[in-house]
Amino acid sequence: MDILYQAKGKLHYSTSNGYKLIVECEQDIADMYRALVPKYYYLQRQRYPAHITVVRSYKEIPLNMEPWGKYDGEVIEYYYEPFIRIGTAYMWLNILCKRLEEIRYELGLPIRSEYTQPPEGFSKYFHMTIGNIKTT
Repeated sequence: MDILYQAKGKLHYSTSNGYKLIVECEQDIADMYRALVPKYYYLQRQRYPAHITVVRSYKEIPLNMEPWGKYDGEVIEYYYEPFIRIGTAYMWLNILCKRLEEIRYELGLPIRSEYTQPPEGFSKYFHMTIGNIKTT
């Protein structure tokens, strides 16, 4: 397993723009890693405060709504890899958290991805966006 650092955040449920569940994270983590990116990438600050998306609004609808809101305000411990990942539009940190997997499972959402293979003991990678490199 790669090097992992531990941090905490607070769960927040929302239905104002579809069903959305996030972990509100320490902004300092995203700010520090964004500051490490070479300036030639023109990395812009993320649109929203630092967070981990657990349920994506308008992209996912929980199949089991009974537990929706059940853990609002719960402090979640998660692990993050200290390596900046670079995509075509965003940069992010990979996040691992068994508790978030449990919550997604309880909501009837998948906890495995066909695109990513997390380390042994975890089923899903989550992520924290640190910025975007969009030019438009």
